[in-house]
Amino acid sequence: KAALERILGIEANNPEVHKMLGAYALEDAQTKQAIVHYKRALELSGGDPQLKLSLATAYYSSGDKNAAKRIYENMIENGESSPDIVSNLSMLYLEENRVNDALNQLEKFLENHSESSLLFAPYGLALAMSGDLENGIKWTTKASEAEPGDPSHLYNLAGMYALTGNASGCFRSLN
Repeated sequence: KAALERILGIEANNPEVHKMLGAYALEDAQTKQAIVHYKRALELSGGDPQLKLSLATAYYSSGDKNAAKRIYENMIENGESSPDIVSNLSMLYLEENRVNDALNQLEKFLENHSESSLLFAPYGLALAMSGDLENGIKWTTKASEAEPGDPSHLYNLAGMYALTGNASGCFRSLN
């Protein structure tokens, strides 16, 4: 990190240095510094989508979920959609109880990327939140199979089974 800061003193307009310093700052929970470096890297690089995603992550980590959401929405509007972006935006919508918006984003992306396992869990959760527990369980099971051992999928499955009154499914998910 110190070497990068020295390089920055020599090459203040190097987007790669700002990108790496942003990553180090984010790792150290220095979100304001991360935002500054990612913004500068974006200005210098001409709008690299990976940097936009990093900036959105820094905003989210800083607690500014609206700024993160705006970045994700702009990226999708500009055709820079990816599973990461759709997943993150959908989860933000679900946090705001905007279930239909989450479902719309997920379904639109899944139409052409049906094997994008990163979207299975948010889609299952959105379906369950919309009242479609049967399909919520189906998609959350797919997420659990795609990422075995991820406890969040198992806890979500257990909750969905509990809501359907399926105690054995609930206990099976937790074991």
